[in-house]
Amino acid sequence: MFEEISEFTMVPEYQVGATVFDLLAANSARPIARVRRDENAWADPIWPVLAGPGLDTQVGMVVHSKRRFGKLVAYNAAREPFGSVSVDSIKRHSIGDTWQVEHVGIGNMTGGQVGSSVGAGLRKSSLVDFVAGDIGQAVNDVSRMRMEFRGADGPGFDVLKPAGLAKRAQVTVRDPRIDRILLFAFYILFHDGLATETPKEYIVDSVRAFSPSNWARKKQRP
Repeated sequence: MFEEISEFTMVPEYQVGATVFDLLAANSARPIARVRRDENAWADPIWPVLAGPGLDTQVGMVVHSKRRFGKLVAYNAAREPFGSVSVDSIKRHSIGDTWQVEHVGIGNMTGGQVGSSVGAGLRKSSLVDFVAGDIGQAVNDVSRMRMEFRGADGPGFDVLKPAGLAKRAQVTVRDPRIDRILLFAFYILFHDGLATETPKEYIVDSVRAFSPSNWARKKQRP
């Protein structure tokens, strides 16, 4: 079911000990797939992709590339890489961002934000970006955002983030050959590029700063 669903929503959940992203089928509150990153994994974080009735079967994973910042690599259940997602600047979701999605057997898909938003408009000018870049980022983050990804050999997929602080993303898969694990990789990068925090995210981050596990993690760093 996880690999057959063509319309779904990616939803973040912030916990003190972990960050969780759930994949929800349309009109359902029950996740059918999940990625979870333990907040103690401070170096080279790996996101296991879990599915099955109890969300306890690992069907793949998403790993941060060691060669390039802003790139995630998707692996299947046999721990074989089959695709990657990268973006020029993960902290600037705007009209000018160029995303690259590579998928074995499908080829490359390129895309980005289509249409416009007030925040994206504020950052079109380098001068305005310098003066009001943070304002543009915040406004763009809470604006309705639509993204399209297309390849030479297939129709790709679409993403819609509704207006508001919530960092949900509605995904429509137009090419059934696209592995849904790769779309988890996309969503992790997309989420990280939304700099404006939700109230719950802010509270959890504040608690994490004072948690014993956070201090233990800092002591481990070289």
